[in-house]
Amino acid sequence: DNGFVKEVGESIERDKLLVLFSQELTKIDEYYRNIKLELQARFTNEFYLVSIPSFVSDELEYFSCIANDCGISGEVKRVSDWQKAIKKKLEESSEPLLLFVRDIENGDEVLDKQFATIVRNLKNEYAHFHALLIGRKALAKLVYGEGVLSPLNNAKELFFPEVNTKLGAEKIHQQFQTLGRQRTQICQLLGKKNLGRFSTWSFNDTINQLFWKNLLIREGNKFAWRGELTKEIAREAFGCEEDVV
Repeated sequence: DNGFVKEVGESIERDKLLVLFSQELTKIDEYYRNIKLELQARFTNEFYLVSIPSFVSDELEYFSCIANDCGISGEVKRVSDWQKAIKKKLEESSEPLLLFVRDIENGDEVLDKQFATIVRNLKNEYAHFHALLIGRKALAKLVYGEGVLSPLNNAKELFFPEVNTKLGAEKIHQQFQTLGRQRTQICQLLGKKNLGRFSTWSFNDTINQLFWKNLLIREGNKFAWRGELTKEIAREAFGCEEDVV
């Protein structure tokens, strides 16, 4: 969909800081490739593909990897080193610069928050700084999880379009398997006609987990179950009674 790809490009240039969400199991590969090509064309000389280090809790390793992705040479041992280096890069050139950030879902929560806070501050401080962050629940937490204190709460938000996402019974079972502790709450939700007003981050933890696992969807301005099959599998998996009428 070239329209969506163009919308992302225009949003980055206008809003400077954009988060792009998808739920689990949503197919985004083609959109991802086309968005990357679009932004490489818009930010020809200062486009940086930043891969957040997966399962790395060491500050030196984390920020030295990010510095390398940003084309920064020299020693980076801690978050403050990366902050100084990226600021220096921005001060040496007024050419628009973009960080295209991926893999944040498997990043270290503490270090991701430090990184996100700097990105927020760079957006406020430098008119030619831009960043696109792609992710799911972990990224949403950085935008909404702490309310007004969330480091990325000044970002523009878009969702990848959902193209023919159909989850089979096996996939749905797998998605429910990690939610055993939520059994009581899930059974209660199955008994409700109205699951509440939609928001990208729900402070009802059960609804939040179900949404990001793609078991709930947005329907108009409300949360809704993905379908009757999802509800049937939930009842079977957790031994819930039939819906309350």
